[in-house]
Amino acid sequence: MDEAVSDIPPAPIELRSPSSGVYLRSFCENDAQELYDLIQNDPNQERKISSYKSVEDIKNLIVCDKDEGRLRFSARNSKNILIGNCYIQSFKSHENRSKIAGIGYYFGKDYLLQEDSVDTIRLLCTYGFENLKLGQIQIVENKDNILSIRILEKIGFKKSEISPLTGKPSEKYLYFSLTPSELIK
Repeated sequence: MDEAVSDIPPAPIELRSPSSGVYLRSFCENDAQELYDLIQNDPNQERKISSYKSVEDIKNLIVCDKDEGRLRFSARNSKNILIGNCYIQSFKSHENRSKIAGIGYYFGKDYLLQEDSVDTIRLLCTYGFENLKLGQIQIVENKDNILSIRILEKIGFKKSEISPLTGKPSEKYLYFSLTPSELIK
């Protein structure tokens, strides 16, 4: 992945899964306190806890996202409870000029691998393929993050140990990619 493209639409965007009721809304300052609390209550997220020491740090995500061409969503379940957040960042590929994007996400410890988390990423990918006309979505995941890897596999992501940037295997990371035809709906 390389240069960001500017075709990420301006916020606000709202997406809803017809099957589960998962609801994605453009991330806003009103979501910051809930996301901060979700991260602080997750003992397995030491890195995130050290990165986000205050609600203001979470609010700064909004500024960083705009600067980096990233579209971030708050993810809520059918009961309107914040379960996490996710983002999509569009890129162009130099080799074939098809549009590709990177995604990222965080789900609170009580929501990871529940069907709502799977539906959240499925909804994000569907949005990328249908609305942003992406040809591929990529994500890099730590090999130890088994629950996150399961989410990606349930949606149809293909796994590789070879970095698409270096062409070499990694001892720490796995590389996942998904095309529109591979998405499991």
